[in-house]
Amino acid sequence: MKCVDFHFRRAEIITAAQRKDVADTDYLDRFLIAWFWHRPTSADKNPIGHLIYAAQRMGRRNFMPSEAEVIIGASKRGRPLFKADDLGHYLRLTDAERTAWGIRTIGGYDVSKSQRTTRRKRLDRERKARRRREAGATPRSCSLATTRPWLAERISRRTWFRRRPGTNGTNSSAPGTVSSAVLFFVSKYEIVPITTRTHPSQLRRGEIMRTDWLTVLVPVPVEGKWSGDEGSKQAVKTKLGVLGRGLPSTERASSLGSAT
Repeated sequence: MKCVDFHFRRAEIITAAQRKDVADTDYLDRFLIAWFWHRPTSADKNPIGHLIYAAQRMGRRNFMPSEAEVIIGASKRGRPLFKADDLGHYLRLTDAERTAWGIRTIGGYDVSKSQRTTRRKRLDRERKARRRREAGATPRSCSLATTRPWLAERISRRTWFRRRPGTNGTNSSAPGTVSSAVLFFVSKYEIVPITTRTHPSQLRRGEIMRTDWLTVLVPVPVEGKWSGDEGSKQAVKTKLGVLGRGLPSTERASSLGSAT
């Protein structure tokens, strides 16, 4: 059984007695017995005085000590009802009443716990669906996974997405691609756009991958133009300086020696 806070349940028992107006009816005894089942530990020192005070809060002003003794004796016969549905049946509390009065720890005798759980889940689904519609979400019945427009064109799903306008054959939401953002590599001479996929961490550090993983545009010197043999040497050094990143030092040295 789920642990119930008796403090809140005692308050709800008094609230239900006030709303049902049982002060001058025979049902007052049931509410007082239910309250005594959930009494605080301090009530054991003066149970009659606490019962009189509870009866006054329920609307009964002239509750006598002899009547309190009868309630105490009746509460000791049988077992106390601590479950929400059992207590709801005992107090004859309907589901509409508990909903209107904000009672949470006492069940209703006309609606079972499983029915209340099913209703709560349904209302929660409807509330979340309403929020998604207000946020502009597409219903599942209108999604591409449901409509499958590529079947009408007699092509595969991958081909349909590749030919879809605005995608350029790539996933526009994938990070680290040219379609998702314009990525640049800052070289020694000018800013060179990266044309293939690159790991985001390398972009943050200003690095690039090996030449067999990445293709970049070879930068052209912005300041100073060389001519003759000196120009050829500087062009080779510039090319190796950019494309040779990530290669071992021995390979880079051999490449530079062979180029010169």
